[in-house]
Amino acid sequence: MPAWTPPERPPRSGDYAPFWRLAAALTEVRVFRLRIMGRSGWIKLLDTLGKPLGVELSGFDAFTWNGTVHLAERLFGTRAGYLVLRHEAVHLLDQQRLGPLPFIIAYLLLPLPAVITLRALFEWRGYRETLRAYRERSPKLARRRAEKLVRQFASGRYLFMWPFRRAVEGWIERELARLESSGGRAPRGLEELERLTAAAPQGEGGDSLPGPPSIID
Repeated sequence: MPAWTPPERPPRSGDYAPFWRLAAALTEVRVFRLRIMGRSGWIKLLDTLGKPLGVELSGFDAFTWNGTVHLAERLFGTRAGYLVLRHEAVHLLDQQRLGPLPFIIAYLLLPLPAVITLRALFEWRGYRETLRAYRERSPKLARRRAEKLVRQFASGRYLFMWPFRRAVEGWIERELARLESSGGRAPRGLEELERLTAAAPQGEGGDSLPGPPSIID
C-alpha cells in the first residue's frame, strides 16, 4: 500500500490548488512525503558536507531522497512549487526504479561532469518534465525559460554538471520539437507522468507565473 504522512506545511486558503492535487496524485503510487527544506537532520548533514564546495542544499528549491521531497517553505501551495513538484516527480520515479542508494551515489558522491557521472542525465530527465509543464502553459513560455535551464547545467549551481552550453541548447531544441510533434506527451520511459499530471492539470492564466521566485521561474 502507498505510504502517506501529512505534509509539514498543510494546505491553506488561497493556495494554488493544482499543487495539492499533484501531491495527492503522487501519494497514490509510491511512498511519498513532503517536508520543509532545511528542517531534517539529513539535509543539515549534506549542507555541512557540501559547504567546502560552495553547495548547500538548503539554498535549493527542492531535494528528493527515498520518497521524500524536501521543498522550500516559500514554494508550498504555489504555482512555482507545482512546477518544482513536476520536476521532482521524475526523481521519485527514477529513485523507485533504480533504488535510492545507486541514484544518490551517481548524483551526489561523484560531483563531476556527466561524462563521468549520471548527474546530468538524471537532471535532464527532470528538466524535460519542466519543459513539458511550461509548454502546457504556453509554447512561448517554454522557449523563454529555456535559457535558465541551460544555466542549470553550464553554471556552478550544480557544479558545472554539463558545462557545454551548445550541447544543452541542442537538447532543449530537440525536446521542444518533440513536444510540438507529440502534442506535449511525456517522453518514452516516463509515461507514468501522463497519469500523474492528468490528475492535476494547471489552471488558466496564459504564461504568467504568480507566486514566489523559483530557480526555474
